Amino acid sequence: MSKLSEWGSKISSHFTKERTMSKQVFETKWGFVAYSYEDYKKLKRLNKIFWKARTNAARWNRWARKLPHNRVQKKWIRNEQGQKIGCEVVGPLSEPVVCSLFSKKHRWFDQYVTDDAVEIEYRNSHRPVATAGEVIEAGFSSFDIDKWLKKAEAWYNAV
Repeated sequence: MSKLSEWGSKISSHFTKERTMSKQVFETKWGFVAYSYEDYKKLKRLNKIFWKARTNAARWNRWARKLPHNRVQKKWIRNEQGQKIGCEVVGPLSEPVVCSLFSKKHRWFDQYVTDDAVEIEYRNSHRPVATAGEVIEAGFSSFDIDKWLKKAEAWYNAV
C-alpha cells in the first residue's frame, strides 16, 4: 500500500474519488504531455507552495519534539575577540504554521505528514513521451488545480 493511500490526505482522497475525466493529450515540441502549458505553470507554483508546506511541517515536528522550556530563542554572547562565551534567552520560539491542505497529523504519532500527490503530478506534467498513447492520465483537472492553488496561495501569503 502506498503512502498516499495509507495516509489518505485531503488532496489524494479528493482526486482519487473524482478521477473520471477524459484523457487529454497536449503536444509540445518535445513530445506529448497530459497538461496544457497554463496548467503546468499552475502545477509548478502549487509544487513550490507544497515544498514550503513540507518544510514547515518538518519545522513543526522539530519544534514539537522539544520540551516547552527548550523552545526558546537564544542570542550568543561574544567576548572582545568575537568568540562565543555564552548565550542569553531572548524569548520563546513561536509555533510554526502548518498548511492543512498538504499536511495532517499522523494518527499514531504526534507528527505532521505530507501528501506527495502534487509533487508526483508536477513531475509527470513536465516529462513528455514519444507517442500520445504513452501519456499518463492527468490526476488533476484544470478546475481542481485552480481551486487548490487558490487555497494554497492564501496560506502561503499568510505565512
